[in-house]
Amino acid sequence: MSTSHSRITSTDILYSAWLVFDDKGGLRLTRGIPQIDRYERRIKLDATLPKSLFREPELKATIKVPPNDQSTMAIDIEAATTALQGALGCDIDLKIHDSEEK
Repeated sequence: MSTSHSRITSTDILYSAWLVFDDKGGLRLTRGIPQIDRYERRIKLDATLPKSLFREPELKATIKVPPNDQSTMAIDIEAATTALQGALGCDIDLKIHDSEEK
């Protein structure tokens, strides 16, 4: 395994990785920043572990992300369309679909 995303000090090992989750229950881990598709989410993971920890046979961690309050999200379609038109220099036909519609 490449150590280009880890750093070792006299007392600790500092790890850097990415976890990628998909909406079907899949999971992958990569050391470099991953490409993701629209049904995936990535989480940057940094861990600092003491070298003494490697005398133990097992580690356990839990990551819990609270759900978004979808009712408070408001997107101004007109503003988004205008911003995209200005940035891309072309006409935009922007439509918002429910995330359940795949």
